[in-house]
Order: sequence, then structure tokens, then C-alpha cells
Amino acid sequence: MTQVVQLKATFPDNLRGRETAATVDFPCRFYRKAGKTWLILAPPMIEVEGVVTGIDAHELEIRAPSLVGTDISHDLMALVTLGAGVQDVYPILSLSLFYPGLGWLSVLENGAYVDFDMEARFNPD
Repeated sequence: MTQVVQLKATFPDNLRGRETAATVDFPCRFYRKAGKTWLILAPPMIEVEGVVTGIDAHELEIRAPSLVGTDISHDLMALVTLGAGVQDVYPILSLSLFYPGLGWLSVLENGAYVDFDMEARFNPD
């Protein structure tokens, strides 16, 4: 059974915080170091940093290759959509990461890991 990927973060209790948490594909930074993962929002967005739990390192690596030569495996721009949160815990419904030369790579859609087809990704013709 696949574990639900979630974000533990405290959004400001105001209109801007609620609207950001409810926005489809809001931009942020996806940062993974030593097996721990964060989503970081910064100005001009609101400033929020949250810990991602439930992510499967192998499933992530298949869809979004890690960086090489460092203990930081991922440090990328991301687009994220969250589900309704309870006590500052939000299910991550969609997650795409940006790679120069490849564009946006989808990792999660509808709360599940996307099907991955290496042939289609690297040989689109």
C-alpha cells in the first residue's frame, strides 16, 4: 500500500495564506537533503516552509532524477497542489519538478505517483 504524501506546514491564518494553500499548481522550491524533504515558499509568495512526509525515495527517483555529487538530492522549482488540510497537514495532490533541458516532470497526480514511461520521456517521436 502506498503511503500518502503530505506537507506539514503552517500557512498564515489570513486570506492570502488560505488562498495560497488552495491554489492549483502554486510555485515553490522542492528541497531534499539526506532523505528529508521540504517545500519552501518565498516572496513574492507568502513565506512558508514545510516538511514533506510519506514520499517514497525510489518512486521519486524514477520520475525525478537526483542531482549528482552532493548530499542534496533535489533542489528544484516545483508546482504543487494541496488537498484540504487538517491541523497543518495537507495531502499533496500534484507535484511537478522543473529540470532545465527537460521541462516540468510530473511526480504526483491526484495524490498518486504518475505512470512513468522512460521511452516516451526521452524519445518523444
